[in-house]
Amino acid sequence: MITTNSSVALGQLGDTIYLLMDRDGQRPHLYDEDGCEDSPFIKLINSSNLSELMSAADEIHSMLGPSVDFIDDRGGFQIPKKIKNDQSPYIASLFEENPPEKALKKTEEAIKIWSIAKIGPGVHAQHDLKKFGAESFTAVPLADVITAVTDLRRHCLLFAWLVGKTAFENAHGLTPMDKSLKYRGLNLEGDSDLSEYYRKLCDAPANKWTRFTIEFGSFEMMHLCEPIQIERDVTNYVRSVFSILMSDTTTKLDGLLQPTTTPNTVVSAAWTFFGKGISKLSGPGAISVCEHCGKFYESRRSTKRFCSDSCRVLAKRKPKSTENQPYVTTIAKERMRLRDSAKSLPAHP
Repeated sequence: MITTNSSVALGQLGDTIYLLMDRDGQRPHLYDEDGCEDSPFIKLINSSNLSELMSAADEIHSMLGPSVDFIDDRGGFQIPKKIKNDQSPYIASLFEENPPEKALKKTEEAIKIWSIAKIGPGVHAQHDLKKFGAESFTAVPLADVITAVTDLRRHCLLFAWLVGKTAFENAHGLTPMDKSLKYRGLNLEGDSDLSEYYRKLCDAPANKWTRFTIEFGSFEMMHLCEPIQIERDVTNYVRSVFSILMSDTTTKLDGLLQPTTTPNTVVSAAWTFFGKGISKLSGPGAISVCEHCGKFYESRRSTKRFCSDSCRVLAKRKPKSTENQPYVTTIAKERMRLRDSAKSLPAHP
């Protein structure tokens, strides 16, 4: 059996299920990990079950290192235990309301593979064991991790619409004209670790005035409006949310005395990755939304419309829509104008 290093694990303390960082162990190499060269942040935002989420978290933790919290991680010496066998339906329901059988099996598989009983303490925990005679742990509630990824996905779709990379209906994801629904923004009022993290960033001096757009914007009922009516409010909202979540960074001098900026959390690093990638129209690092499956993918060409050849083939089999041309936002028009103007400039000698 082919194995790979794992630096994250799953455990349970009381009624709370945790994603644990700073672990060190071996796990089976998953079949669907073969041949996938996407950024781990792309894998994270596209994850639809626990197995995909944990695989992405493994790569991200290895990439950023154990010193970067996922959100504002908890720690201590009361080590979480192995997850109870009956928790699979609950965990799967955090991804979708009525999970299919396949999702339940993927969840059960992930619980076994990433069990804290199989993946031991990492470097920092081992150091504490030698120093204090007790193993420490660093963890974040799994429900907060899944909510953080869901929040990121929803807001990235709005961003993608504003720059012309997806349709308005796909961006808000709500049934048009259904007055019983509201767009779900960041939850600043909850008692979770994630809500507390959002509030902390909003209350930072640099974000003092930006918070008002998030709390008092008129974006919640966007699906009841025509795109032209709501575009400005959505633009202000998206700009505020990304500005706040991207702000959690630290700038220092590196070993060569050059300024370097690093993220303080995985959440902030992910928002920064997509903020930069979705903003780019094409070239290395540009991120788009597949017109068939709705997943995010890295697109080097501005003409690429699908994340894979299979989605491109399946999209061609769909009957052509008789709807009018999709609404193009003011920002998307201006960005295309600037791109075309740059192309018409004479080349440097």
